Amino acid sequence: RSDLNLALKFLLCLDMLMNPLFHTDFSISDSLKSVRKSVLIYETIILGTSITELLTGDLRENENMSGNMKRMHFFVCPICGNIIASVGQGVFSCCGITLYGAEGEKCDEDHLLCVETVDNEYHVTLSHPMDKKHYISFIAYVTSDSYEIVKLYPEQDISVRFRKKGHGMMVVYCNRHGMFQKPV
Repeated sequence: RSDLNLALKFLLCLDMLMNPLFHTDFSISDSLKSVRKSVLIYETIILGTSITELLTGDLRENENMSGNMKRMHFFVCPICGNIIASVGQGVFSCCGITLYGAEGEKCDEDHLLCVETVDNEYHVTLSHPMDKKHYISFIAYVTSDSYEIVKLYPEQDISVRFRKKGHGMMVVYCNRHGMFQKPV
């Protein structure tokens, strides 16, 4: 109910701005924070979409009614490296740009994961450059009911352990070549 009240305040603010009789009694700077909060609520509750999508004309509808870990999607920001994991599709943005889900490919010879079972754990290694311009950003282990992710950094060794949780998929993300997958 408070969200609806904020949306109504936003509409009232717009009405006041458009009405010349209110210009003398209405201080825009005093209510700027309230108006911005109202705009955010207005765009999500009443419009059902973000202002960015409206302005760009890139309207997306999320048809996913329920999540399934087998349909895990990873979104990686090319500017700052943030990782967003989503069960199903969604529309995400970071650093002012819309992110697109990374498409997983089969591991190639340059991104060949070595997965060994050691003491009821998967020990994952990879022979890959780890310099500041070309590196593995993360390795994730996705099963039917959970996922675990390990963030890696340049100049770090690629040696990760995951507790075995059953059949699943190992996912590795290279900052230059994208995402690769290997079933386990």
